[in-house]
Amino acid sequence: MIGIIDVSRNITGVYGAGVLDYAADRHISFDYAIGSSAGAANLTAFLAGKAAMSYLFYYDYASRRDYMNLGNLMQDASLIDVDLLYEEAFNVFPDNPFDLDSAHDAIRGFYILAAHAETGRAHYFDIAGGHPVLPALKASRNIPIVNEPYIVDGIPFYDGYISDPLPYEKAFADGCDKVILILARPVSYRRDKNRDRILSQLMKKRFPLAASRLSSLSVLYNRQVEDALQLQKNGKLLILAPDSFSPVQVLLKDRHRITDLYHRGYQDAAKIEEFLKD
Repeated sequence: MIGIIDVSRNITGVYGAGVLDYAADRHISFDYAIGSSAGAANLTAFLAGKAAMSYLFYYDYASRRDYMNLGNLMQDASLIDVDLLYEEAFNVFPDNPFDLDSAHDAIRGFYILAAHAETGRAHYFDIAGGHPVLPALKASRNIPIVNEPYIVDGIPFYDGYISDPLPYEKAFADGCDKVILILARPVSYRRDKNRDRILSQLMKKRFPLAASRLSSLSVLYNRQVEDALQLQKNGKLLILAPDSFSPVQVLLKDRHRITDLYHRGYQDAAKIEEFLKD
């Protein structure tokens, strides 16, 4: 069973969009998928047969002021308006409509990862099993500190990154033989433990268990990267990651960088075919 994981975040997810666009153009299919944050949206579009829509979104819609601004933060304590982001974003191109929930039947296993705000634990919305896509996408995109948790079935959720940043262990546990892992940052990137501890203090009073997970996120992420590199050496996993990182605020102001990051993802995706041959 071949799995793909996309943990792209924010507008840097255009790299993952390039990877999946290449897969669509070459008719490369997967048996299993996990997505979180922007990566979940990328996979939803891919599985619905509309992979090219992701690039259009990042290039056009993600560059709009109403996508991310301080006005949102002042009004409702959320920097990113996830309702606006998803409910309107998927309809801004009327010539290219598609059914989000068509991804239900496209693959054997498709999960969108979020973090339970009250426990800090990973929660995998079972999309192939019939869970609606939109609520899961919104829950998975909600960044701690700058966003309020998103409520699904009475449960508050944050971005799944804080609970399981690179969820390849679940993919292998569920039966995958090989996994393609799309990262948000260069493979050389390691998280700063001091930064995570400072951020965790900001949410400790309201969500102490989630704050505890955030405080130790650097340890988990850095360990997972090292493990992923070993799995890659063993031929079990292929890591696809941008070779440099541009801050979100830079990308929002420079569409040329967005396009360049997309093309880098598209070019890097050529490695998938060789990986799947072995």
